[in-house]
Amino acid sequence: MNNFDPSYRVSPDVFAKSADSTTGDASDCQTDAEKLSVYYDGGCPLCMKEIRYYRRKDTGNKISWIDITSSDEQDLGPGLDKEVALKRFHARSPSGELYSGGRAFAEVWLNLPGFRALGKLSNTTLVGGALEYLYRGFLLVRPFMQRIVRSTSD
Repeated sequence: MNNFDPSYRVSPDVFAKSADSTTGDASDCQTDAEKLSVYYDGGCPLCMKEIRYYRRKDTGNKISWIDITSSDEQDLGPGLDKEVALKRFHARSPSGELYSGGRAFAEVWLNLPGFRALGKLSNTTLVGGALEYLYRGFLLVRPFMQRIVRSTSD
């Protein structure tokens, strides 16, 4: 952990989805390839609560939300497979950079109204490092938290 990389970049591969898949009929709509792609675990009730919240905040439709559990491996793009994607939160920029953990959250926040300042702050070395540290701690308790959410939603 001494060689901490505050960028959290996983892969610089260029990634582009089919340019014919648009999100609406207006000429100014972005294609999925022009949006931040966010990969989430649709089988995790805790994750789904958070993703539903973020989706409501995505009023500009700047994020392509991809449920890992109902996607094919090729839908995840280069450098990301289902097993890895289900273990940590991931996001991919329109240019193809793959982010994970705290850095992926920072990218989401940069694209959501009302969260941009938090996203910018999270891109600093100090706050980004702390965010990643806290996220790794969360990953340790995530299975326990998932059981609690499942038991309260039944």
